[in-house]
Amino acid sequence: MATRSNIAYETKTGNITSTYCHWDGYPGYNGRMLLQHYAKARQALTLSRKGYISTIEATLDACDIPAKGIYGSGPRRWADREDAIRNSEEYLYLWVAREGCWYYSDHQGPLKPLTLKECESTTPR
Repeated sequence: MATRSNIAYETKTGNITSTYCHWDGYPGYNGRMLLQHYAKARQALTLSRKGYISTIEATLDACDIPAKGIYGSGPRRWADREDAIRNSEEYLYLWVAREGCWYYSDHQGPLKPLTLKECESTTPR
């Protein structure tokens, strides 16, 4: 069964772009991958612009990115954080450019800082 997520990037002006990720969206996998392999602004931005990926891997080249996404043809745009949280999949991961770090929301809950401790304590539902 898929644990779906959105991987988003919020610019310093508040614009949000996101990629849909179909598999392993829980923090123990996607969260850990983001912290360990996508912890720089350029990496987060590039990933958020893919539109659709099946799963996250250590590099973008290794990610399963179909030639034409089944979730849509490109990245999704959100009006603001509340819109992203309200309309995201089971998990939302948000790179906040003003702070240079990842946040996440679990099942439309409030945004929390994404840390390795959070990843270790969060298991799939």
